[in-house]
Amino acid sequence: MTDEGIKFTTLSDQAKQTAIQDFMSAYIDQFRWNNLEVFEASQSEGDIPAINKILMSGARFDKKDLMAYLTQRVGEHFSRLMTKLDQSYLANGTPIEPWETWFEDHRLQLEDGQ
Repeated sequence: MTDEGIKFTTLSDQAKQTAIQDFMSAYIDQFRWNNLEVFEASQSEGDIPAINKILMSGARFDKKDLMAYLTQRVGEHFSRLMTKLDQSYLANGTPIEPWETWFEDHRLQLEDGQ
């Protein structure tokens, strides 16, 4: 992670929604690929199990509809989870490090034992 940018908690409401939608899309991909091991137990208490439960029940949706369904059902869980992640954002909610890169970097750190 870079030290540049803004933390999720200080984004405007509109920028938070942009950030959540961007993260949600990446999260769905990682869920489908079974690549969520990058989350620490402290990050996942309550939020990840709630999100994953909805993802498992919403498998029949295409990605766009699934994102709308997730926003309605567990949007607050994504918001809480994002406050715990080591990610920074531009003022418009775009992550400094693209989520695909973030997931890969964290996966590599796990493999290296860090």
